[in-house]
Amino acid sequence: MNSNAEHQASNSDRQFESGRFSEIAECQVAHSEVVFDGRYYRYKQYRYDLWSDAVSYAQLDASRPVSRTEPNVYPQWVAVDQPAQEEWQSMADLNITFDGKFYRYGEYRYEHFADAINYAKLERQVRS
Repeated sequence: MNSNAEHQASNSDRQFESGRFSEIAECQVAHSEVVFDGRYYRYKQYRYDLWSDAVSYAQLDASRPVSRTEPNVYPQWVAVDQPAQEEWQSMADLNITFDGKFYRYGEYRYEHFADAINYAKLERQVRS
C-alpha cells in the first residue's frame, strides 16, 4: 500500500499526464484575472454580465499560445447611479424598473436613467 505522500504524488503525475494539471493552472490564472468593477465582470478589455462567462473566456484565452499575451486592464470601480427621489415617479409612470445595477424598460437594459426615460418616452410617442 502506498503512503499518503506517494499517493498524492501519483495523483499529481496522473493529473499532469492526462492534461488535467494544465487545466487546473489555466483555471487558477483565469480566476485571478477576472475582476468586478461594480457593474461588470472584466477580463482584459472585455466585460461580462456573468462571472462564469468571464472565467470561461479567461480559461480559453489562457489555453492559447503565450505569444498572444495582453496585459489585463484593471478598471476602476464604477459607481452605479441610484435613481433620485424625483425619478422614481417618472419610472413608475413609464414602467421603468431599477434592479440595483441597471434601469430596465421592457426587454431593454440601460446603465443611465436618461437613456431609459428617453427611450420610453420615444416609444410612447410612436405608439400614439
